[in-house]
Amino acid sequence: MNIQSIVDLLLNKKISIYSAINKVKKNPISSSKELISMINNTNSYLRLFAAWSLGEIKENKCFKILVKKFNSEDDPNVRANIVRSLFFINSKSIPLSLFKKFINDKYYPIPLMAVKFISLSKNLHSRISFNKLYESTKNTIFKAELLRNIRFFSTKNSS
Repeated sequence: MNIQSIVDLLLNKKISIYSAINKVKKNPISSSKELISMINNTNSYLRLFAAWSLGEIKENKCFKILVKKFNSEDDPNVRANIVRSLFFINSKSIPLSLFKKFINDKYYPIPLMAVKFISLSKNLHSRISFNKLYESTKNTIFKAELLRNIRFFSTKNSS
């Protein structure tokens, strides 16, 4: 099944986004080029679908495109899916400056997701100072998640 057929089914509510992504995962090579171009679609639901799918198929070619798109994306749900995909594709390549943007994003799932992915990604352990993060946030949910995951952070004030 080609990507346009999947998109048509998705937009006509004949399949869920979960089913659409599973269909993409069955044939990732033929889908990647269309998904990369879809990341700039005017429809935010299709941008979300594209970002999510690119992460699920771990499409390395789109990493820089997703980084750039995160910085310009207005829709918080699309941004959240871009973050998720970047971690799935190559967490080691996420620049520290971008990671700090995730932590400071105003859409609360993004900082929580970033903390969660730190705990799952050994290469990210100790890259960000717990003390600075904890002191800089006023969000009590985020503070609680930081405390739950303190063992994955540096407690030095250096970064």
